[in-house]
Amino acid sequence: MSSTRQPASRRVAVLRLMLGEFLTSRGRLDLLVFWGRYPCGWFDRRAIRPHTRASRDEMEQALEELVEEGVVRRRRDGPVASYALTEAGGIRRAVEDLARLTPNERRYLLHLSTGQEAASEKHPGRPLSRRLRRIIEGAES
Repeated sequence: MSSTRQPASRRVAVLRLMLGEFLTSRGRLDLLVFWGRYPCGWFDRRAIRPHTRASRDEMEQALEELVEEGVVRRRRDGPVASYALTEAGGIRRAVEDLARLTPNERRYLLHLSTGQEAASEKHPGRPLSRRLRRIIEGAES
């Protein structure tokens, strides 16, 4: 994606094409947003965990799946495993662009990719706002 600001619907559509197959859960979305913010670093699970809303088991499962799919790399430092975003340019740029989306755009993208009703970023127990629900309903019709 270019650095020029595109309309939200266009940015979300492009990212859905590039990352849709990897966005199958909230845990995966959280991990990809984390690496979009810190694309060059290596992190162990303890450093990653506070940046996700997923349960520990969900995060670990998502992390393993992303490693198997080649989106995330793993290396062993003795008994501790560290993880980093792939160096593959297309995926890396798409993950960085994903992190630049607004929270509502990310929730909308997750909804498009999975059909899941994502909770509010600030209030995890609260459903999507009426405004976002109208956007989703308009996009699906």
